[in-house]
Formats: sequence, structure tokens, C-alpha cells
Amino acid sequence: QLNKLKRSHADDILSVFDNNDIKGMYDVRTYIAHDYEGVNLAIVEWIIRNGLPKFKKQCNSIINN
Repeated sequence: QLNKLKRSHADDILSVFDNNDIKGMYDVRTYIAHDYEGVNLAIVEWIIRNGLPKFKKQCNSIINN
């Protein structure tokens, strides 16, 4: 969905997110979807524990504005 926002030039929404985070989310999605040499569950766990709370906070800041 972030890629769709990027293509539609939704800069007001995307400005809330760090460009490296957006690229990272896209890369992880692609990696999992295509199962490149198996999925490293430790990386997925790190994303769930550390990345998703940050993403949730960023999404909430968009919703509350």
C-alpha cells in the first residue's frame, strides 16, 4: 500500500515515514512473498517486536491529524 501511495504522490502521508523504513517494508514484503531461500524467522520476529510498534505510532499520527 505504501508503494501505491508513492505512485500517487501522496507526499503528505509518506512524509510521516522514513524513506529507509518504506524501502525496508517493501523489501521484506517482496522477500517473504517470493520466499527467497526461505524466510529467516528471527528477522520476522524482530520486525514484529520492533518495527511494527513504530509503524503503528506513525499510522496513528496520520489518523489523529
